[in-house]
Amino acid sequence: MEEAQERQARLKALREKAQAEGAGALAEGGGEEGSAPELKFRNYRPRDGKLKGEAVPVAHPAEVPDPVVELRPDQLASIDAVVATAPKKPHWDLKRDVEKRMEKLDRRTQR
Repeated sequence: MEEAQERQARLKALREKAQAEGAGALAEGGGEEGSAPELKFRNYRPRDGKLKGEAVPVAHPAEVPDPVVELRPDQLASIDAVVATAPKKPHWDLKRDVEKRMEKLDRRTQR
């Protein structure tokens, strides 16, 4: 019984602390309940003239720099070894496991 009362007191203190912090943020002007969120148009180009200034400029592939990676010859050899051990197709084992069932279904389909 005492544990429940202690827990309720802790929860009440946490609730009051959260409400006090929230009220402090509103008083500082950090955010108002009725204010609209800031709009950023990344994938949409607005038609309205007022909103065109809010659009994020389009990044063209020529403007984006390609990362330059230089590898030593010994690193290339280790990468080749990893690529050689990797399966050719990612689902080759699934195909192997389902092959018997598919043959059975194909026979039934042909009948």
